[in-house]
Amino acid sequence: MCRLDYSPLGRKLESIDVGFSAYCGFIYVECAHRHPVLLYFVSHLLRGHLYSATTQRLSEAKHKWHLTIFLLNNPTLIYRRKQFLIRLQESEL
Repeated sequence: MCRLDYSPLGRKLESIDVGFSAYCGFIYVECAHRHPVLLYFVSHLLRGHLYSATTQRLSEAKHKWHLTIFLLNNPTLIYRRKQFLIRLQESEL
């Protein structure tokens, strides 16, 4: 089986290969729509929209719990948090 990220026609003719262009576009769209921050934001909007009539606002403790679970599932985002950056700047001084 050949590699799917290379066109069978070669680099010079890959722009002519419509199937390859469609595959590359699909991979790009899939990557853009699987971003963890985007997924969390959309789930947060849906949770607020679908359950707003039946539930009250999340308490601060529940909000922190949801944030903790989210950061455990996405550990690379911890280093972009505001508190982490502030502590990093204070330690450099």
